[in-house]
Amino acid sequence: MTTTRRKRWLKARSVMTELAYLEKVDLSRRMMRFYAIWIAPTLFGEWAMVREWGRVGSPGRLRESWFATEKIANQAGMTLKRRKQAHGYKTLA
Repeated sequence: MTTTRRKRWLKARSVMTELAYLEKVDLSRRMMRFYAIWIAPTLFGEWAMVREWGRVGSPGRLRESWFATEKIANQAGMTLKRRKQAHGYKTLA
């Protein structure tokens, strides 16, 4: 990642609240997955739960879900975190 691109990425991340970073590692199956969840304000006054997932060490896929309030977005994020933990993901942050 270039320095300019990294600075833009870090600036964008500064308005986001990281809710959880989870990993699922099973070396016998060559599985190294991650799942990250953030809560961020949108330009329209709503809140977005941003999810990123993929293989550790590679760029992940992103998906946003929009919510009316920060509280509802946090509740949805916590529900998703519990579901991922039930499937074997471990919380790292």
